[in-house]
Amino acid sequence: MQRIALATLLVGLAALQVTGRAQTGAADGAWYTATTYSVKPGMMTEFRQLIIKELNPAAKKGGLTTSQVWRFSTGNTNRVLRIVLHNSLTDRDSPSPVQKGMGAAFPAYQKKLAALIDSSNTYVGRQRLDLGWNPAGSPAPKLADRTTIRVAPGRNAEYMKFVQALLETFKKSGHRRTAGQVVFGGQVGDTFVSNTFYDSWADLAKGRPPTRVLSGADLAAFNALNPPGLFTIISRDVTIYDAEMSVVAAATTSSK
Repeated sequence: MQRIALATLLVGLAALQVTGRAQTGAADGAWYTATTYSVKPGMMTEFRQLIIKELNPAAKKGGLTTSQVWRFSTGNTNRVLRIVLHNSLTDRDSPSPVQKGMGAAFPAYQKKLAALIDSSNTYVGRQRLDLGWNPAGSPAPKLADRTTIRVAPGRNAEYMKFVQALLETFKKSGHRRTAGQVVFGGQVGDTFVSNTFYDSWADLAKGRPPTRVLSGADLAAFNALNPPGLFTIISRDVTIYDAEMSVVAAATTSSK
């Protein structure tokens, strides 16, 4: 799969909270499957219509409540990333929601999909709530600086200390971050992916949160938490959230 990055700092995965979700304080969140499609040149309109009009209705019929879809704005801009949360890994022992929803029509859908893409790449990961900051009730994202990194062997505790300091700057700047860890199908070792949400390219151009809220000795102390060799950036891209191709859980109401 393709991963993505942020400047010189962090990351951990861009897991999947679209709108803010309550965090339990536990390090591990939900399991998820992330698939990146490389759409054939000139076929993006047809691909989007297939997802919006065929895949999503069938997946919802088959029990899907949430999916998150991002289009790449850098690198190969024909890439589309789709992320689906699982109740547990045992979900993957059963047919997918889209397969359940389509039934006998699923093979025909697969042929349509195959005609529109050059390739696809899938990994299974797990949300890392301790590496993110996305308060409950937050709005859907618009643009993300998505980064994939690999932490140097034996330096996870150091990396965690750095990210915790990083998140403090996010809280002050008002930016949000989701993160996850690649478990199956990706780079070996401690590989993390993160999304830092921005309102626009203009917002992104103002710099990352630490440089906005820290200066002088405070900024120097923060930078010292990220010494050379702590982690390696594997990839970095800017992605745009596609609300039409995504599935958002219906709002629930409760009586008091």
